[in-house]
Amino acid sequence: MLDEMNKIDWEKYRRLGLNSPDIASFILKLTSEDQLVAQNASNDLEEQMEWAYEKNKSDLLFVVAPLLIKMLPDVPDKAFITDLLIFLLSYSKIQTLSEVRKKEALRLKSVVCEGAEIYKRFSEDEQIREDIAYLLKACSEG
Repeated sequence: MLDEMNKIDWEKYRRLGLNSPDIASFILKLTSEDQLVAQNASNDLEEQMEWAYEKNKSDLLFVVAPLLIKMLPDVPDKAFITDLLIFLLSYSKIQTLSEVRKKEALRLKSVVCEGAEIYKRFSEDEQIREDIAYLLKACSEG
C-alpha cells in the first residue's frame, strides 16, 4: 500500500500555511495499535476530507476511499476505518446538494460500495457489526 500512496500527489490537497496537515501520515496512523494515535488520525483525516469537500477539492475523497477499503482487513481497530467509510457515504444522504454535488456524492458512494465484498468478510465481527450492516445496506440501495 505504501507504493500506492507514494504515487499520490498529496501536495495538491494541502492547506496553505505552515501547519498544513499531512494526509498520508493520517492514513498510515490508522494502522497504529495505539488507539489514541488511530483515533486522532481518524479525526484529523475526517476533518481534512471535510475541508477538501468544502473547498471543491473533493477528489481527495475519491483517493482516500479505496485506500481505506484496502486497509480494512489489516488494521487492528477496524471501527476507525468503517466510521470513515460511513462518513464518506453520508454525502449521498444529503438532500440539499446541488445537482453537480449530488452526482459527485453518488459517484463517491459507488467507490465506497466497491468494497462490499470486503465488508461482508467482517459482518460477524462484533466490534464493527453495525457499521458493516449499515455499509452493506447503503450499498444495496439504489
